[in-house]
Amino acid sequence: MTLRLFPTVCRRSLLSSVGAAMLASTASAQLIAYDGFSNGPAPDLAGSNGGSGWSAAWANVSTDPSFLGAPGLSYQGLSSSPGAAITPTAGGIWPSSIYARSFALPTGTHTIYCSFLMRDDAA
Repeated sequence: MTLRLFPTVCRRSLLSSVGAAMLASTASAQLIAYDGFSNGPAPDLAGSNGGSGWSAAWANVSTDPSFLGAPGLSYQGLSSSPGAAITPTAGGIWPSSIYARSFALPTGTHTIYCSFLMRDDAA
C-alpha cells in the first residue's frame, strides 16, 4: 500500500508523527508504519528513509518540495519524534507538494487508519 501525503491545503504545514495503524477484528490496534521526521534537517523530504515499518523512502510526485526541520508538533499523551516535514510558500501561493511512501499491510488487513499532526501557518 502507498501512503500519499497531500500537504496542499495550507500555505505552510508542519506534519509530525505520520503513522498508520490497522484495527483488527478484535478491536486492537497495531502500528504498521511511523515517521516522526527526526532524521533532519534536510533540504527535501524526497529520499528520506526515517521511521519504521516502511518499504521505501519518501518520493516527491509533484513540483513543490517539502523539507525536514524541527521542532515538530506535540499533543498531550501522544509519543512522537521531534522532527517535522515543512511545506513553505512562495509569495503567498499555496504549494502543490505531494509525497508518497509504501508500507506492507499485514495479512487479512482490510481497514487502516492514518493519523498526523498538522499546523496551518497561513494566517
